[in-house]
Amino acid sequence: MKDRIAELIEKEGLTPSKFADMIEVQRSNISHILAGRNKPSLDFLQKIINTFPDISGDWLLSGSGPMYKNEAIHSVQTDKADNGVNLFNTQEHTSAPQNKPLRENRIAMEKDASKRIKKIVVIYDDFSMDEFVLDKHLE
Repeated sequence: MKDRIAELIEKEGLTPSKFADMIEVQRSNISHILAGRNKPSLDFLQKIINTFPDISGDWLLSGSGPMYKNEAIHSVQTDKADNGVNLFNTQEHTSAPQNKPLRENRIAMEKDASKRIKKIVVIYDDFSMDEFVLDKHLE
């Protein structure tokens, strides 16, 4: 189980200390579990599942099944061809139907110049993410 906890920490892009803070346990608890000195308690496992609701309890407890309850959410595939669609390009492209909502959103934003970008979230292939929030002084 310690290997699965280590894998979760890595997949979520966290340090053991940040993980401990997130699930509200002492940092030494994480250290002892990852070192194999202690086994996680039921309370510890419940805190993980409550903090990371997408994590499969079956996977966490026994290693069976996928790590995430809904693997489709965590295995987003980009279209390699990309069909020429560029989020920041204002030119209309001919593309596959699945890109239509993105184009419609872009066109709607172009029509309403009062809309401003507040936040951009980037999700990496290792499921870690960065969040960029526009500073108030730039608004």
